[in-house]
Amino acid sequence: MKQRASRFWIVSVALHIALFIVIGRSLTMPGGLEAWLRSAPKQEMPAERIGFLALPRAAEPVPGRSGGDGRPVMPDAPPAEPIVAPLEVPDGFPPVPAGGAPAPAATGSG
Repeated sequence: MKQRASRFWIVSVALHIALFIVIGRSLTMPGGLEAWLRSAPKQEMPAERIGFLALPRAAEPVPGRSGGDGRPVMPDAPPAEPIVAPLEVPDGFPPVPAGGAPAPAATGSG
């Protein structure tokens, strides 16, 4: 038994043939495909002018002060104790203290 081609197949074949003809014509015509893919003509961008601000020079350099921002000079503070690495490496975890933290109350929505 022979089945007839459905309308969808006929429409699909017709659209493919039309698309093939359009692409074929655009490739054979000079500038055909370029005209479709080209965007609007680009305008020339004006050149950006960059200038630098010249700061006025001071008459003579200002000497620095002890304390920097007007704070009084601090006497030398004693140095902090150096950090010392442990002498032994523990074999496991420390024991958990008895009692511990209480479990949170069970709250739920269901």
